[in-house]
Amino acid sequence: MISVSIVDDEKKLCESISAFLHGSPGFRCVSIYGSAKAALEHLPADRPDVVLMDINMAGMNGIECASRLKVLAPQIQIVMLTVYDDASRYSKLGCGCHGLSAEAA
Repeated sequence: MISVSIVDDEKKLCESISAFLHGSPGFRCVSIYGSAKAALEHLPADRPDVVLMDINMAGMNGIECASRLKVLAPQIQIVMLTVYDDASRYSKLGCGCHGLSAEAA
């Protein structure tokens, strides 16, 4: 079973992703955080295998959060979510991420 945490400030999107994961064999959503700050404070204790993280969040952005999270929990795999269709500009994020995925705008 692959455990997933979601970090995104769009509540409806988080709920949709969580519902999708719960309906997908082999996946479970273990936590949802609406800000980078909350994720940094609590997510490492959730011990997810994968984190789906929005790049553009209010306050601290997802790139900075991912960099800090990798220090706290280096075993976590992070996939960044973005509404931008030009994913090539994020190909060298340098924040320890393992992938990039477009999210619905």
